Amino acid sequence: SRNDVIRERFGMDPKPEMLLGLAALHIYITVSATRPSQKISLKNVEKEWGLEPFLPPSLLQGIKEKTLRKSLSQQLKAHQTHPSSGTKGSAIQAKLQYLRILNELPTFTGVLFNTVGLDEKQSATTLLVGPRHGISHVIDLKTNLTTVLSEFSKISKIQLFRENQGVARVETSIMDAK
Repeated sequence: SRNDVIRERFGMDPKPEMLLGLAALHIYITVSATRPSQKISLKNVEKEWGLEPFLPPSLLQGIKEKTLRKSLSQQLKAHQTHPSSGTKGSAIQAKLQYLRILNELPTFTGVLFNTVGLDEKQSATTLLVGPRHGISHVIDLKTNLTTVLSEFSKISKIQLFRENQGVARVETSIMDAK
């Protein structure tokens, strides 16, 4: 999931604030796992790893460096102390928070594919493929209205055929039907 965030594999454009929050959690998780006794500071992270492994390129280009550092530092401090007890938050809590944020992204939990009609009878559509939706037809991308075509548990076979440059035909066998 963290690689998907860094490589900007979204079905929508997330807000920079959310990306900064995810980056701060990513930093927190990484430092907690590799240096459990070390205090987490942005300066140490920059010295050891730099910020690039934790931030999507659009965020690095779209926000002033000073603003970026200030926001990340504030969020790192917030993650280091648990609000109710004042104790240090755990890496597991940070991972769960990271996944909760990703789960709120409507189309993050799958990959969108644009289909093309191979003849005039078939129109172009968009498919959403992912663990939550199986294979679904996207009716309206703005409202995330979808209809499930098949759940993964009902799929018995998938075949991929290259039609031409950039176009592939996918045949899916669904338990006793094709």
